[in-house]
Amino acid sequence: MRRPPAVARVLEKVTATAREHDMLRAGDNVLAACSGGPDSVCLLYSLCFLRRLFKVRLAVFHFDHRLRGDSAMDAEYVRRLAERLRIPFHLGVAGSKPRKGESVEAWASVARARAANEVRKEIDAGVIAGYPVEDLRVIVYDGKSHAVDSKEIAFVSAGRKAVIDAFAKAGPIMLEPIVNIDIDAPETYVGDMTAEIASKRGQITGTQQRSADVISTTGQVPLAELVDFQNRLRSITGGQGSYSVEFSHYAQVPGQMQQQLMSQYKAAREEE
Repeated sequence: MRRPPAVARVLEKVTATAREHDMLRAGDNVLAACSGGPDSVCLLYSLCFLRRLFKVRLAVFHFDHRLRGDSAMDAEYVRRLAERLRIPFHLGVAGSKPRKGESVEAWASVARARAANEVRKEIDAGVIAGYPVEDLRVIVYDGKSHAVDSKEIAFVSAGRKAVIDAFAKAGPIMLEPIVNIDIDAPETYVGDMTAEIASKRGQITGTQQRSADVISTTGQVPLAELVDFQNRLRSITGGQGSYSVEFSHYAQVPGQMQQQLMSQYKAAREEE
């Protein structure tokens, strides 16, 4: 991906700042708010380049205040940008407007922060089995507050419960990484390799002659099924086989397995 000059300058500053203050750590979930303006887009491009350097998971959040008739165009622009950059996109939509006499800037700032905070919490904590959430759209219908009685923790708690309730009713699915696998083994073991991949919920995509007595078997298999594959391959081929994997895509976890993971997560939470 070619870096525009403006992005290159921002990238240098963001990298230095992140390292100086230890802002990005491997495995972090980073939610970048993007309005669609040039500054936020430039920052998003910079974070996109940095996610591999710092080994973080990046998602983009856009809040549609609905204060302009064409505000939906901004949301669509950011959605397409996230799609092009292959970044999960989350949309928050205001369900109310500023009250009479209320500062538009103050209302927008609070509404946006609350929506983003709830998205971030659910992305970090997960909902159905503790895994990060992607492609979440949140609509904020109301956010009234009282100068004396209202507390931030109350809004956070109410928002979190609302998101969890709505999420459960939306029929969420779990995704798992699928990898391309390439196995090299003597020709006499091709049948064993095919059966092994099939037993791991995998699919064979082809075979190819590597040399006089070595066949390459290629396929796709869930990454979770390859935990002990090295030992299994050594056992089947007597140490004559080797393999390599490369990420391909995410696919839906089988329904029965999803239910099992959800039950295990629920039991673990109840023990805490």
